[in-house]
Amino acid sequence: AMQYDLPTIPKTRAGFNFKYAPIEVVMKYALPVMQKHGFSVTSRIDFVHDRWCVITDLIYNRTGAFATTLYPLGEKIGKDQDMGKAITYGRRYGIVALLCLSIEGEPDVDDSKPAEVPVEVNF
Repeated sequence: AMQYDLPTIPKTRAGFNFKYAPIEVVMKYALPVMQKHGFSVTSRIDFVHDRWCVITDLIYNRTGAFATTLYPLGEKIGKDQDMGKAITYGRRYGIVALLCLSIEGEPDVDDSKPAEVPVEVNF
């Protein structure tokens, strides 16, 4: 299964008092594994439920089956550069979520700080 081949993604860029994994690093590590297992990813911008959203799809190329995430963009994004940043943020987190990627130093990877994740199952 593809999940076992996906590596932990390193945080390589510094922000304001934090480090993060930029989209180009996420894709550098994810794309070869996705290709090996027959997956691709696409993102687009669309108007959904009265607001602009980043829609990211993980596609299984052999069958056309797909999974989708929706990331609503902020309502008060003024400058084009701010919109670009928000789109990149939405794409990055959509891809991380769809692939269930582990990011270096995140609570689900750092054993010293176990993550408390509520689970809801509906059958």
